[in-house]
Order: sequence, then C-alpha cells, then structure tokens
Amino acid sequence: MQTQKEFTRKQILDSAEKLFSRKGFRNTSMREIATCAGVGLSNMYNYFENKDRIFCTLLQPLTDTFEKMLVDHHDPKSIDRLLPRLNSMEEQYVTDLVSEYHHLVTRYRQQMQLLFFKAQGSSLESFIDTFSKRCVRQVQAFLQHVGRKTADGYTQVPDFTIHLHTIWMLTLFKEITRRSMSPHDSRQILTDYVTFECIGWRERINR
Repeated sequence: MQTQKEFTRKQILDSAEKLFSRKGFRNTSMREIATCAGVGLSNMYNYFENKDRIFCTLLQPLTDTFEKMLVDHHDPKSIDRLLPRLNSMEEQYVTDLVSEYHHLVTRYRQQMQLLFFKAQGSSLESFIDTFSKRCVRQVQAFLQHVGRKTADGYTQVPDFTIHLHTIWMLTLFKEITRRSMSPHDSRQILTDYVTFECIGWRERINR
C-alpha cells in the first residue's frame, strides 16, 4: 500500500513534470510546484532540497539508462563478448541496437524532451557536453583493450571523433523526440543510423 509520504512525493514529481514541460526549468518556481501538487511550500523541502533536485530525480531513469548503455557497449571487461560482434557486424547485432534505441526514445520520450529542450538553468543544462566527455574516456579505454586483443595493436581515434559521434547519437534522439512520427518511421531512421555507425566504426577500428 502506498504511504502518504510516497503519495505526496509522487504528487510533487507529477506536478513538477507538467510545469517543467510547459514552462521549462528556469521559469518554474518551487511555489508553483507546491501549489500544483497541493502541498505546502515549506513541506516541499522535506521531500526535495531544491528545484534542481526535483528535476534531476525526474530525469534520473533516463540519465541512468544513458550511463548503463555507455558501459554496456564499451566495457573493457566485456571485450571478449563485444569484439566478435563488432567485427562480424552480424544482422542480429544491428537489430539488437535498433531495438534498444527505439525502446529508449519511446519509453523516455517525455524525459528526453525535458532534458534536451527544457533544462536551461538546471544542473543538467550541459548534459550533452558532460556525457560526451564520459563517452570519450570510456571509448578510448575500450579501444585500448581492443588493441591488446588484436595483432595490429591500439587503434588511434582522436577524442574529437568520438565526441562528434556521441553528439550525432544524442542529436538523433533529440530530433526524434522533437518530431511527431510513426513508430515505423522512427525505427527506420534508427536502422539507418545504426547501420552507418556500426559499419563505420568497424572499418575505423580494423584499419
């Protein structure tokens, strides 16, 4: 059974999400969230220390998923599992990636809209740049391990190249969530993206 505290917390988050979606983070106040949720302003601070904490809590499932995806795709500890799939670029590998990305943009569409279009003034305002830097470090570590597993050694890939590919992926998610399109169309776009990306990275790594 849901306790009163859990119910109130959910009311705050639901109300904040509606207001952030309509007005953006910067233009939404704690007082407005409290009023919308039917909670006293002073009581709000028993649940969340500030507006930014509410915003980050709303987006945590999405940001955690991005982090998990980054590690799952480029985990040096999983090189023996990942490298054969990267080298073969089998159809199932592409299909799995497309399904993963399609699930991501479908399940977290609302949260992506908040992250990409409504985060100005929050600590997640620079998420794209911050995540890109994480990607550069993770992918470079992964490529070093790839080099140790292959006869040709470490494949040098500039940090900026990895940065651009990360921005491309996030921009793709951003544009899909911005537009109204059918599941079929979004899946086709994701299939094109994954195909280009996978083949390109395979050729780059195997030079």
